[in-house]
This record gives sequence, structure tokens and C-alpha cells, in this order.
Amino acid sequence: MFIPVVGCLLGLTLSPLVRAQGPTMPGGYQLPAYLQPITLKPVFGPEPLLLAARKVIGEVASVQAGETVLIVSDSSINPLLLQVFETAVREKEAQVHIHTLPSPQASGAGALLREQHWRNWWPPETWDQLAAADAVVALAYLNPEFLKEPLISGQLQSGQLRFVSVTAVPELLAAPGAHYPEEIIDLLAEKISQPLEGARQIRITDPAGTDLSFSPGSVNRSPASGLLAFPYNASVEVAAGDDARGSIVSHSVSTGFLPLLKLTVEEARLASVEGGGEFGELLKLDQENGLRLQIAAWSVHPRSVRHQQRLSGSASIHNQLSSVGRAGAMRLGFWGEDRSRSTFFQIYFPSVWADDQEIIRQGYPLALADPEVVRLAESLGGTELLTVQCTVLPGTLPEARTPELQPVTRSEALLPALEILVRDVARIQPAEQVLIITDDSVPDLVVSGLQEALVGSGSQVAVMRAGVPEGETEPLALLEQVMERTLSEDLKRAAAEADVVLAPAYFNLPGLFVEGEELDAWLEKVRTRWVGVVAIPELLTSGWATYPRELLELIGRRVEDELLQESTVILSSNQGTSLIFDYQVVRADAGIRWSVFPTNIRYRLVPESGSVEGIIVTSNFLTGRVPRTEIHLGSGEVVQVEGTARTREAVNRATARGGVMDVSFGVHPRVTPMTGEVDGFSPGMWSHYAAAQRSGVVSVLLGSPSERPRPLPLSLFFALINAGGPRIIVDLGHLTALGDEEVRNLAEQLGSVEDLLEEEWIPAIGER
Repeated sequence: MFIPVVGCLLGLTLSPLVRAQGPTMPGGYQLPAYLQPITLKPVFGPEPLLLAARKVIGEVASVQAGETVLIVSDSSINPLLLQVFETAVREKEAQVHIHTLPSPQASGAGALLREQHWRNWWPPETWDQLAAADAVVALAYLNPEFLKEPLISGQLQSGQLRFVSVTAVPELLAAPGAHYPEEIIDLLAEKISQPLEGARQIRITDPAGTDLSFSPGSVNRSPASGLLAFPYNASVEVAAGDDARGSIVSHSVSTGFLPLLKLTVEEARLASVEGGGEFGELLKLDQENGLRLQIAAWSVHPRSVRHQQRLSGSASIHNQLSSVGRAGAMRLGFWGEDRSRSTFFQIYFPSVWADDQEIIRQGYPLALADPEVVRLAESLGGTELLTVQCTVLPGTLPEARTPELQPVTRSEALLPALEILVRDVARIQPAEQVLIITDDSVPDLVVSGLQEALVGSGSQVAVMRAGVPEGETEPLALLEQVMERTLSEDLKRAAAEADVVLAPAYFNLPGLFVEGEELDAWLEKVRTRWVGVVAIPELLTSGWATYPRELLELIGRRVEDELLQESTVILSSNQGTSLIFDYQVVRADAGIRWSVFPTNIRYRLVPESGSVEGIIVTSNFLTGRVPRTEIHLGSGEVVQVEGTARTREAVNRATARGGVMDVSFGVHPRVTPMTGEVDGFSPGMWSHYAAAQRSGVVSVLLGSPSERPRPLPLSLFFALINAGGPRIIVDLGHLTALGDEEVRNLAEQLGSVEDLLEEEWIPAIGER
């Protein structure tokens, strides 16, 4: 038996001025304009949930004083939910019993579904409690088929038992969609059903390549028989005839995302299966078991969303199924004579016709614009109730790409880049004193190349060595070493006497304090300019080092123009990050007196005080990969951290006096780190630095500006940044300004779009 549960892929379209080159949706097509984002706020106390609990107990289950209510839970259910539902029952002066079911120890969503989602039974000891209850509130997920068991179905039909299935995800119960007017949902279901009833043929297409036709059978538009649910929703189901034929292209089945899968259907049976990875191979085996297309179902709730955070057990199943509920989203159900072998495919943006009448257009039910529906919405709160909301969650990751960097064996190969450094970045003048700070890990090629590049400048050059920090290479330990590295007394004295410092030895320049002052302030006092030099010969000969400055500036202006149009940003990532905050834009290429070569242009989104809400999920710091870490924020402060003891300690230490300092990203598409092992402290650190510099890679800085505790830098490689709804600045790690027409025209003049605007490096999931 293989039963998957639906994952979610929702987001926004781009403004006409910004054309994304990277995929926000499977297949590379763009998200439709009608979707509007919602960021779910974390729930840490009972207050946001009490309204939902009281509505379930008082209105849905209709509990009266003196009745008995059975709350069914399992170990995966958040204890807050038990607390609020028990409170709501006692407020009605009813008796409450809590029964906890054993939770199967499943390793993944597929295993969880096989062991729990499709079981049609509860343990025998539960039956006596069910028989004695007037109402059941089921937080633990159970297949609705369970309600067909004779004992339960008899009690439901006789009215002896009210059975309510509750979506056991606190953030979903606290969201606006949980209290959506049932009248609108029912009218939408009716309007969608009408054209289907009596139609001769149904046709379904989508932008990914789905094209399926069949003669329809019966049409149903009610929730599962006998099942009361909260939040309330309805779906329209139509039975597929035996003549169903065509193709289905999907990235999602009920257990979530999978590699692109293409199915061919002939006479309602699976005729061929292409792609889909491991799931596709399992499906090929199931072809022989007579899987047939049985139903197509469309949901109608404009505010049904899913939570991006990773969940477990019943909460995970509730969360996955909630993505079925968004208006216009669709599922296609296959099963044979034995219903236990069922598979459901999710199509997120279908277009649907009943004969020649269009019902749904790329996931948008046209019934949302029906005059009767609009009038009803106006009477119940306003037409904004008909705006389809979604949680912003990027989907399929782009293909990994690693450039071939040619080995460098002669210092002459570095001269084109280093001459740019001497002339345009460090701006070295004749007779100036130049200090090169190196260490034992810096390749000799880099130092000799700098000396050669300086020969024609007329400057006086000295070379000094810094000590190399010794210790662990594990990312957090390495980060601590980097933060602590400072200048010795000899180096401070020599740097103060120099006009310019060129430092292939790596120092964390934004966090470097000298004599108790930030580096900028100290350099200003001693009148010294400082340029950090990426000490990796292969990167100094790459497109990063010799990129046209005028093109980089134009890309930066396009990004800045978009950011300045709005003041609120939504940051999300494929791992589950979901932040919303008000911001100020700051261009921050480097310090006033210091810079780094090769250069970049960066923008900081500095949060307004107390405005940050949501969750950051990451597995990367500046210094490399760490175990998955979740950081929950409310009113600008860190309120909860999940991860290993070491990462929790690092986050708590950094945020002892503050939350998110800023979110920043660069605009240079040709930045790449050295992949694989990089020998030496400074080259290793410069490689980590390069990884965080590529356009579309987002850095989040946690902490406060004070010297102690030091801020903590996090990295998000596949993020989405929306500024004010339709303005997508970063799309799944891709900077959308790279698609601007003026930017592309200038790139053609200076070389080619392919050589100058395509990202040089796209990390694999296991990298960094």
C-alpha cells in the first residue's frame, strides 16, 4: 500500500518590471497574480487559540452543560491544544475526558501514512469511551473512512454522537482562514458544481503540461459523510468516466514534493509513468494492480493555507492535507478495487472546462467573481474575503551548478584582476606606504601577484605575517575563532603607519575591533585604507574579479528601486523560514574605510524596532553547514530556539540583547566559492565568504550592535524575498533584477547575457 499526502506550493507572481529567470514553481512557470501572501504568526500561548476552541465546542460540536466530551489526542499534538479545548469544554460546564492514542514511530511521511493515516480503526479500549461520549473532538488524525465503522456510523446517523475533526496545527487555528464564513464556502461549492452537473466532457490542463479529459459521473459537493470539521471547508468531487485519457504532470503527491512525474492515462488506467524518482518506480510496480483514475476534486476555501514548518505525526498529516483546501487547488485520485492502494496527485494551478464553459483558470475559480458571491462577501465583511491567500513557499530547487575553475600556477595570471584592485579599489598613489598582511595559509602566488601588481604604482611595499588561528573546523567553533581573530600589537602599529593595507589574511572586518573601536572608526583615526583580498588564485582569475562595474551598479539600482517602493518585506525559504517585518533600505557594500576585493554591492533590510515576526530555519552559518536550526521570533525578540545544544547556545548568546539586526543580500551573479576541500584558514574562510556573496544568497544577522555578545550570521541559499506583495526581489535564490530589460541590454553590449547574468554557482543541497 502506498498512500501519499499533499504538499503545498504557493507564492506570488512578479511585477511586469521584473522577470524571474529561476523557477518559483515546478517546471519553471510563474505563479499567478491572484495569490496574496500570508505569514502565519507563531503561537506560544493559549490566547490566540481560545477563539477557535470555543467555536468548535460551542458552535460546531454544540456541546451543552452536563454532556460528556471526549478529546482524542496523541503524542504529536501540541499540549497547548489540549489545554485550550479542555478550557472551552469546562466553560460549557460539560465533562471532559482526554484519551491519548499511541503514535506509530514512522521515519517519514510515506511510512506515517501507511501506518496511521489509512488505518480505519482505533484501539479496542477507545470504543467504550466513544460509546459514552456525546461529542468527540479528534485532534489525532484518523482517516474519515473510520466513520463508516458500524458502531460509529450508527451513532452519527442517530444523532447520538457529534464527531469533529480539528486541524491540530496551532498556527492554522489562529489564522484568519479558520473562522471563514461557511456561507461563502457553500455558495462557491454550489457555483462550481452547477456547470459540472450534466456536462458531457471535463477537460483539465495546467502550465506544467497536464492535459486530461473524461466524461463526468456523479458530482458531490459536501465534506466527508458524517464528519464535522474545523476549519470548515468543502470540495467539489466529480467521478471520472472510463474514457479518461491524456497526461498528468505533477511535482506533488499526498506525501509532499517529488521529482517531476509524468503519467499517461488511457481508458482511465495508468498507461505509462515517467520520472518521479523513487515514487515513480513504486508507481510503475502498482500499474499491474489496476490503478484507475476515479475522481477529480476541487477545493473552494480562499484562505486555506499550510504551515511551512516541519511537523510530525497527526499535526504533519493535518498540515499536508490543508494544502488540498486552497480555492482552485485540485487532487486526482487513483485506486483499484482494493481502496487501500490509493494515490492522490496534487495539481496546484489547473484550468478546468465543463464542455465549453471555463470553471477554473490556472487555479482561480471564476465563481469568485460571480455577482451573487461578491454580494454575499460584501454583506459578510467585504470583497477582500474573496482574495485567495497562500503561505509563500518556494518549491522545486534549481539544478545545482558548479563552475570549472582552472588551476592557477603562475602569478602573472592574477595581474588583470589585481591591477583593477590597485588602480580602482585601493586607489594607490605614488609614494604611498602599502602593507600586505598575509599568513602561513595564504598561497605564495597571491602575495607575489600583489607585489607584481604594485610595481608600477610607485608605492612602498612591506609584508607582515599574522598568526593563524588553530582549532576545530566545525562551523560554530570556526566562527568563534574567526570572531576572535584580531591584530597583534606589531600589526596594529604597522597598519597605523601605512596608507593602505592589502590583507589576503582573513579577518572578519565587520566585527573587527581594534583598541576597543570598530575597524571603521580606528582606520578613520589613523587615516588608513584597508582592502581584504580573497586569497584564492582561482577566484581572482574568475568572472567575479573582473566583472564590469557599470553592470553591477545598474543591477544594484534596479534592486534598490524595487526595495524603496515598499516598507514591509516577507522572507521565506524552502526549509521553512517565514518572516515578516517593516524595514529601511541601506546600501552596504562595505565600511567607510575598508572594502573587500573582488567587490560586490549589498543591500541591508534593517527592521523597524519590534516589527519582526515569524520563524527562521537554517542549516548554514557563514562558516558552513550546521544541523537544522529553528529560531522563532515575536515582536522582534527570539522566543524559542530548536536545534543542537551548541547552536541553541550560540543563538541565545548572540540575541541576549536583541533579535534580528538585518537581512542582507548581494547582487553579483558571478560569485562562486571553491567547492570541495580548501586548505588553510584564510583560503577556507574566503571560500565561505564567497558562498555568502552570490546574488540571491540571503544573510540574516542575529544580535545587537554592541561588541559583546557578537552578532551571529546565518545564510539562506534558496530564499524568496517579497517586498509589498507583487515585488519579488529574490526568487528561490535567484535575483529577479537579472531579468530586467535594461540590465540584459547592457550585458549584451559588454559581453553576453549568458556570460554576465547567469549565476555562476548554484549549490547542491549537500553543499555549504
